[in-house]
Amino acid sequence: MSKANGEKGKIVVILLTIFILILIALAVGYYLGTLKYEKQFESLSAEFDKFKSNYEYRLTSIESNVSKIMAFVSERKGETEEQVNRIKLMSLLLKAKGEIISCKLSLANENKDKSFEQIDNAIYTLREALVLAKRKEAEEIEKIRLDLATVKGYLESNVKKAQDELDKLWRKIDDLIPRE
Repeated sequence: MSKANGEKGKIVVILLTIFILILIALAVGYYLGTLKYEKQFESLSAEFDKFKSNYEYRLTSIESNVSKIMAFVSERKGETEEQVNRIKLMSLLLKAKGEIISCKLSLANENKDKSFEQIDNAIYTLREALVLAKRKEAEEIEKIRLDLATVKGYLESNVKKAQDELDKLWRKIDDLIPRE
């Protein structure tokens, strides 16, 4: 029995040694696999960081360009709105000028009712123009409106004076119309 026990003891030692060697091999394999994946992770992490910095650079560049474009568009929009307002103002001033000239012609044809209507139209048109006018122009337009109201009073008593005043007023309006 001792021989059998001795052989069994050797087999157990050999099996235990093999088992330990397998465990060591597994541990080394696990360690080497972990190192390999750690290197791949570091490599991917470095590439991701590189991609991220490139992405941020491009995004910042695009945002900068968009800001420049938006500023340009905003500037042009402002200029366009200003030009549109100037054209509307010019149109209203021309309309008022036409009403005043028509009023003068109606007076020449001794049609006072039509003259009153045309002066009222000119005053109303100039009131619309006040909204679009700049401060200095608005003051001039308001003076012309007041003068037109005075001319309205002259229509009843002194037609000649009314015609002379209308002549002056349409010329004042003509001076306000921008020449470009």
